[in-house]
Amino acid sequence: MLVFLVGLDRRENFILCKVFAVLIHYLFLASICWMLVEGVNLYIALIIVFGVNHKKLKIAAHCFSWGFPALLCLITVLVDAFVTGFELYEVCMTAKYCFLNHRGRMYFFVAPIMLMMRSTSSSS
Repeated sequence: MLVFLVGLDRRENFILCKVFAVLIHYLFLASICWMLVEGVNLYIALIIVFGVNHKKLKIAAHCFSWGFPALLCLITVLVDAFVTGFELYEVCMTAKYCFLNHRGRMYFFVAPIMLMMRSTSSSS
């Protein structure tokens, strides 16, 4: 939350704005991934109950919740640098906030969140 409050409107420095944009993108995705993990955890606790190796589940949850957003942000930064010519985070200098532009937000932020929401709703 502190990164969001401090870095969302840091448009005066282009590099700092991009760093905050990537951090905000990563932390939002990580929080959504942790919500997905909690949904799976509730499903296991209420439906499966027995026969679950909680240590392996905890390791997998940490790897997924911190690793998947990092991988997605890395792909976003690479696409931003090599494919679009630094256009995905272009809003740093033109808009009010340091975050992805509309096209980048659709593919690299909204789509993964929708996929995670779909996976929790179809688990029953």
